[in-house]
Order: sequence, then structure tokens, then C-alpha cells
Amino acid sequence: MNKYIAITTYLLISLWSVSSLQVSLDTVGLTNDNSIYGYISLICLLLVESLSVFMLLLNMKNLRITKLSVIVLIWLIYVIINTLLNSDDLFRDMREAIWWPLVYILFYFIAINDSNGRYIQVLLKFIQVLFFVVLIQYFFLRSMTAVYYSIGGKQMYGSSNQIFYVALLLPFAFLFKNRRFKYYSLLIGLVAVLMSFKRSAIIYTPLVFFVAIYFDFLKGKKNSIVKSFFFALVFLSISFFAYDYIDNLTGGHISARFENIEDDKGSGRLDVYKKVIDAYEKKPFEIQLFGAGHNSVIKDKVAWEMGNTVPLSAHNDFIEVLYDFGIIGFFIYLLLIGRIVKLMFRVKRFDTQYFHANLVVLIIFFVMSMVSHLIIYPTYYAYLVIIWAITDGQLAFLTKRINYLMK
Repeated sequence: MNKYIAITTYLLISLWSVSSLQVSLDTVGLTNDNSIYGYISLICLLLVESLSVFMLLLNMKNLRITKLSVIVLIWLIYVIINTLLNSDDLFRDMREAIWWPLVYILFYFIAINDSNGRYIQVLLKFIQVLFFVVLIQYFFLRSMTAVYYSIGGKQMYGSSNQIFYVALLLPFAFLFKNRRFKYYSLLIGLVAVLMSFKRSAIIYTPLVFFVAIYFDFLKGKKNSIVKSFFFALVFLSISFFAYDYIDNLTGGHISARFENIEDDKGSGRLDVYKKVIDAYEKKPFEIQLFGAGHNSVIKDKVAWEMGNTVPLSAHNDFIEVLYDFGIIGFFIYLLLIGRIVKLMFRVKRFDTQYFHANLVVLIIFFVMSMVSHLIIYPTYYAYLVIIWAITDGQLAFLTKRINYLMK
């Protein structure tokens, strides 16, 4: 049964990814949630969540093996109660709030029951295909948005959130056995990120690329130091020229985005943080303790961007968690992050590929958590969660095997 559950899960996640990326065009007015892609995305999401609940009911004992899985379960229970008490749109809020913990639980069960790693290898094959499918889809959609942003013959280089469906898949490249395929993925991913003009992605993607170069060509390569530095120099040069070419092609738009950070305060992020914190401090103590409910920063219309008619999220996951889920939720979330960091160092002793993948996941996680939002929408955060889940599940299986052999 595990084989069919694994394959079904991979198919659903792949179909969800493609349809969700298409739905994201709503941000530029080219589609909407009522399109066929919106319905496909929603159906896949609900099926994944339902499958996860089914697996949870059958395998509750296995979920209690690791501390990380226990904390995820506690978080899941807490946000369910919180949403039930605060939501005015229960169907929408519930499916959004429980999305990533249920994705973790589902992939954790797949991994902990994977005795010889064959399910994980099948997953990586799916990811390889999915990466290039969404990459092609991204480039096609990006060309459409470029046309959309062309006003009066003048090209307007708007940034694209669609890139995160590509960029957050990059950690899986560190689990690929074929190193050439790994670097093809990282290089093409870097070009896609530069074309997105998203500062957060442009910050962490070179760091991800550097981690790959460091561990593959620099660290511990005493016997071939010249060759190692040569390959490292080649990849770094390609990265620099890709940045320089696209920056020049857009009239210095990328470099200008970073030069303007002080003037625009990170697209108004600092003002948003202050408004959300001020609003939180004015809440009654019980709301400060338990939270205002899922996605309440937007619902309470706390933060607005100049000239924008749509309220913003906190654009910082830590502030968002504090406002939405209170001091209790914030504490659980910090425990969760602490266990994830420990997971990374635990897996280092057993599998360097998993260690590298988890390291770049943490880089991406912290950069995006500080300047964007991951946890409040059922979108690309799932990719990072899958890495944590399969790592935790595989370590739990290994622990079970060692304990059995020692009896």
C-alpha cells in the first residue's frame, strides 16, 4: 500500500505545483482562482490533505518517534483549534492553516516506511521532471507578464513571485546522484531567479550555489586543489556573467533594486513591521496570548502599501506567527525551528547529501521568513517542508533499525 500512496502523493504534488503556478498569474491579472487551474489546484490540495489525515490515523504511533514530528503534530492541533475559534471563513482558513504540517506528516510517513530508499528515489525522479516542467512554465509565464508590464512602448520590469515555485525546488538538486544534472538545475535556476527581479531570491540563490561549489569542489579536495579551484572559478564566473548580462539587458534594473533598499525601506517592509507590531501591542492580552487567527494581519487590514488597495501580510513569518497565533503559537514555532536546526546537524553524521540539502533549505527559510511569507499560504513552502519530512523520516527509520539490531 505504501507504494501506491507514495506514487499518488507525488502525482498530486506535481499536478498541484503546475496548476498553482498557473493560478499565481492572478497577481498580474491574467487569470483567477475561478479558472480551471484554480479548481485543479484546490482539488489536489484537498486530496493531499485528506491522504495525510488518513495516514495520520493509521500511523499515529510512528509519528511519535521523533521530537520534530511531535512538535509538528502539536502545531497542527494548535492551529486547528485557533482557526475553529477565530475564522469567519472556515473552509478556506482551515485548508490553508493545516497545509504544510499535513504535507510534512504525509512525506514523513512515506520516508519512515521506506526500507531501502526506493520511494525517495522515485520522489527525486518526479522532482527532476517537475523542476523542468515548472521552469519551462515559468519562462513562458514570465514572457507573458513582460508583455503585460509593457506600457506605451516602455518596458516595465515588474518582479515575479512565480519564481519561488522554481527557487524553492533547488534544495532537491543536492539529493540528485548525477552531479551534472545538479549543476544544470542550479545554473538554470539562477538565471530564472535573476529574471524574476525578486531581491530575496537573488540574495539566497547565490548562497545556495556557493554551498554546492564549496562542498563539491573546495572542501577536502587536497589531492586535486588546482582542478577543484578551476571548476569553482568556472561556475562562479558563469554566475557573475549571467548576473551582469541580465542586469545590463534590463538597463541596470537588478542593481538598482538593491541600491534603492535604503530609500524604499525594502519595498516598505520596515513600515509594515512597525504597523503590525503596534497593532499587536494594542490587542487584548488574551489575543496576544492565543492569537487573532490565521492570516489575520491581512484580515484586520493592519498594513497597507502606498498606492495599493490591497492589505499586506506581515512579510515576516515571525511577526506573522506572533500576530496570528499569539505567544503560545510563537513559542511552538520557535521550538519547531530549533528541532529543524538539530535535524540538520544530526543528519550530517549519516548522509552528507541530506546535510547539504537541509543547509540550503535553512538558508532559504531564514531569508524568506525575514522579508516575505511562507507559512500563511498553501504554496511553495511545501517544497522545503518535504525536505525536512523525508530527512526526519529516514533518520527515524534508521534509528528503529539500529534499536532492533541492538536487542
